[in-house]
Amino acid sequence: MRLYSSELVIVYSNSFLFFLYYNLRFSNLKELRNRLQDLDSTSTNTVDNDAINDSIAAWDSINSVVVEKVENKTIKEIQVSKTNNISTYMIYIIPIIVVVIFFIVKKIMQYNKELKLDKEELMNQNIYDKFKVLMDGFNSYCFNDTGKVNVLDDKNANVYKEGSNQIVMFLYNAGMLTVVWKYKYFEKEMVYERSFPDARNATEIGLKSALEIMTEEFKERLDEHKAKILNDLL
Repeated sequence: MRLYSSELVIVYSNSFLFFLYYNLRFSNLKELRNRLQDLDSTSTNTVDNDAINDSIAAWDSINSVVVEKVENKTIKEIQVSKTNNISTYMIYIIPIIVVVIFFIVKKIMQYNKELKLDKEELMNQNIYDKFKVLMDGFNSYCFNDTGKVNVLDDKNANVYKEGSNQIVMFLYNAGMLTVVWKYKYFEKEMVYERSFPDARNATEIGLKSALEIMTEEFKERLDEHKAKILNDLL
């Protein structure tokens, strides 16, 4: 009977120990499982965040490359466009420049040629000898033949009377004759000027016609000049 009780105590003791062991194990497993779940969740979140960051970085890199390529392409297109525009302008500008230079050179050569002809023409005569009809005509019109023809050099001369209020000047250069007629009225000077480009081959009839044209034009200008001065004085 004592043995039975002793065995029973052992059985109960073993059962109680098993129960404690089982509860402790179960508790440890549950805690372990919870910790594993937390770790798994943290790991997942970390992985997800890393993946997102990697994706963002990759997208930024791709976007940067694309933007850079677009900018480079745009700059290149602008440069190509400018180059094309410059080429187009040069196609038109270069011929114009060539034509302008051609005419300038031609004018210079023609002018030098005319100067050479002047020298040859005036070698045996001066400006008065060549335009005597015209200068004598001005002397008669302006001073009633009481003025004087003054030859300054081969190409310059004037018709003037001492104490007069007018003077007529002549300049011959490169085959062109220029006449400058100055007249003072109440100390207000009027200047009339007329040029004849083809004076190298001038004839007596042509010079008389030129004198008539200039005296008529001068008279009209002088009347206007006098009327304006008189209006200002009144």
